[in-house]
Amino acid sequence: MVSLGKLTPSVFAATQENNAATIAINFDLAFHKTEVSPEFRPLRNSLAPYRRKAAEDGDLHFTARRLWALFQQIRPDTPNLYRAYGVRASEIANKIAIEPRTRWWAGAFTPYQGIDGGSIWAAATSGDRAVAIHLLTCMLARMWPAPEATSIWEEIVTTRKEELKVLGRQEPQAFYATSSAKLSITREQLANWDASARAWLQAGDDANKLRRVQWKLNAGRLKKPVDTESNNVLLMVPFF
Repeated sequence: MVSLGKLTPSVFAATQENNAATIAINFDLAFHKTEVSPEFRPLRNSLAPYRRKAAEDGDLHFTARRLWALFQQIRPDTPNLYRAYGVRASEIANKIAIEPRTRWWAGAFTPYQGIDGGSIWAAATSGDRAVAIHLLTCMLARMWPAPEATSIWEEIVTTRKEELKVLGRQEPQAFYATSSAKLSITREQLANWDASARAWLQAGDDANKLRRVQWKLNAGRLKKPVDTESNNVLLMVPFF
């Protein structure tokens, strides 16, 4: 029989190790950036400097990295999709970009001049699978009002955390699952993530007004109903 005196230090040590692992993964997520795909690089200089900083070093980047951590194990590799998304994003940026040398006229508002594409740049600097998550975010933003879309994201995150907890219990060696399940993403962070995606959608609409009108006309002819059940959205996650 193991004595309580011997067991307690062991439990304490294990707890310390788990806490240290969680702190370590939070630290890594806060500062880690990946190499941006060439297709996305033209987007950077078109962003408002304030948005770019938030995407690279601020809360948006932290949110993108945490979402990446939660879902990266179930993201399929779709390199062609990522490249196509990057090409289209750069096309949008080039269409409505403000030349850096002409931003001086905005005075104190100069850092805010440019495209509000913080979330897509945060995703691009967080890895390909974060780009897939951003694409899903845009789809939810297009289909639902902001409060509903944010609530759906809360449900998606909560469900994924429960899956990771189960995985951690079934496979004690699955350290990554246990640590990822402890990551905190607040509703406010998800709401800001959604708001930035909506701003990016607006930029895309402004850059492709004619194309959007044509798409609406064609979509109207299909007369297909849209399923707005949030539980069905959860089934979509593994495909992005």
